[in-house]
Amino acid sequence: MSLTNGHNKRASRLTDTQRYLAIGIPSALFALNFVAVLAAAFWQAKRFEDMGTRFDDLRDWFKAELGRVEGVLGAKIDGLTVR
Repeated sequence: MSLTNGHNKRASRLTDTQRYLAIGIPSALFALNFVAVLAAAFWQAKRFEDMGTRFDDLRDWFKAELGRVEGVLGAKIDGLTVR
């Protein structure tokens, strides 16, 4: 074996298994992260959709209550104008 600068040339090279692990593990982690980000984005979009539905329900309820209050107040005003 020949030594270059005090290092063994063979010892500094990666084996095939080491190379596969050095490339495969970060790639797998990146893919898992990517899937997690997509899932979080989908979940967030679903939450905003549900929140929009709740606001629509609240607006409908408010309109119904406002109509009821207007009817009661209108009846009271009509009662006062008749007197």
